[in-house]
Amino acid sequence: MKYALTCVKTLAKEVKKQSGPFWKTRSDSIFPSIQAKKLGAIATFLDIPVTVSPHKSLNSSKGVIRSRDLLCCSEEEMVKELSGVTHAWRIKVRRGEDKIQTDTVVLTFDSPKPPSRIRVGYLTLDVRPYVRLPMRCYKCQRYGHGKDRCKKPAAVCVRCDKGSHVERDCSADCVNCRGDHAASSKTCPKFLEEQAILRYKAEYGGTFQQARKAVVVEIIK
Repeated sequence: MKYALTCVKTLAKEVKKQSGPFWKTRSDSIFPSIQAKKLGAIATFLDIPVTVSPHKSLNSSKGVIRSRDLLCCSEEEMVKELSGVTHAWRIKVRRGEDKIQTDTVVLTFDSPKPPSRIRVGYLTLDVRPYVRLPMRCYKCQRYGHGKDRCKKPAAVCVRCDKGSHVERDCSADCVNCRGDHAASSKTCPKFLEEQAILRYKAEYGGTFQQARKAVVVEIIK
């Protein structure tokens, strides 16, 4: 088994040498870039005009770097100078009326997973996967969508899942797990599950459905 795994790794390295990077599909299939470029050149299928392009979210990833040496670099400079980086966003914090730049930058890479390290001039920086907070609707208080896409006719209380009212006058009854806390609680089991799904997707790539299935299976175990 160990020998077979070594052979697979060696073969993958050889394919990468000859073909360059890979494209990933929704079905989790991998295409070498040469094959993918041939597919991308197809203009018609059965005399029907078609456009073939890589799946954007599956073939990009985000990573976080930190360095005070980069405080003088703009986001545009980073995108221009760093290989494989398509977007850069420096995190800012509010101090009173001002927004202060931090030494933390979120980079978007043109690959399914971010690299573990990146060279920036004379610096070698560690890259950690970017894990965003789960999206919670401020209207219905459930996860997975924002208030602009919510189908609930009216907003509910974040504490008790009832109509809009002064929060301190009600008892906590979370809409997501029925625990005695507000839906906004960071200790809510549903919040922790959604956060684990986003962390899995950031570290291993793939779709949300694949990440959710993997995390739920792990929880059951």
